[in-house]
Amino acid sequence: MGAKPQRTYTVVITPDEEDGGFVGSCDELHAVSEGDTLAEVKRNMKEAVELAAEYTGFVGRCDELHANSQGDTLDEVKSNMKEVVELVAEEQGITDDFRIKYALE
Repeated sequence: MGAKPQRTYTVVITPDEEDGGFVGSCDELHAVSEGDTLAEVKRNMKEAVELAAEYTGFVGRCDELHANSQGDTLDEVKSNMKEVVELVAEEQGITDDFRIKYALE
């Protein structure tokens, strides 16, 4: 038997001007991660891409907060994203009221 073919994904890493460190994203898989150093964001993105590539459900993302979530149904993703966005906003000290908009891609 032959080896499973490998797929290549594009990951873009940019400096996080606001908080320092780096942010990585893979638009093909809607995977996002961050790290304090370039090496850390590379490790985190490798893991995020591997997990996202295995997953066959739905993925939600919030680009402004660098947060993402996934679920088997759209309702599950909406519920998970609400929770993730609230947690990330709290961690980042965001106290403003905000609304979550949903869009299908």
